[in-house]
Amino acid sequence: MPNERDVGTAVADGGCHVEGLLVVVTGADARGKDLIVAAARRRFAKDARFEFPARIATRACDFDDQLVPVPCRVFRSIEGKRGFAISWQRGAQRHGFTDGALLALDAGRIVVVAVPEDAVPAFCQMWQRTVVVRVASHLDGVRHRIPRTGSCATLNPADPVGRIEHSGN
Repeated sequence: MPNERDVGTAVADGGCHVEGLLVVVTGADARGKDLIVAAARRRFAKDARFEFPARIATRACDFDDQLVPVPCRVFRSIEGKRGFAISWQRGAQRHGFTDGALLALDAGRIVVVAVPEDAVPAFCQMWQRTVVVRVASHLDGVRHRIPRTGSCATLNPADPVGRIEHSGN
């Protein structure tokens, strides 16, 4: 709940106000968003400035250890009680981050999340200080140049393997 201080700022040890930063990692499906966030989580595990909130979803995922699966009725109940800072739908699956993510931002922390591209505008509206990191594979840029032979595609091994494009405010 907002109080007299500016929402999204915390008082650092030196007495200055520190504004929380939301880092949204996005990209097309199967481009490694969750892998990049997992690597960052391991790298900054002991750094109290960073928060990597668990995502609540209506279906389990084998490769995301920060995903908490819940039945659809439980998800709807949390959503109905406004227990999510933000939620979205991707196909038949619902996802959400609890208010803990907002509390971390309010405390001046850097919150890092991986989300699909279509959810990015909602995250940018949720928090003023947002940086979007777009993850792309080399196929995103060369798909139209891939020569086809029958039903198989031939790739040029000299092309770069991947890239991370960064944009933000």
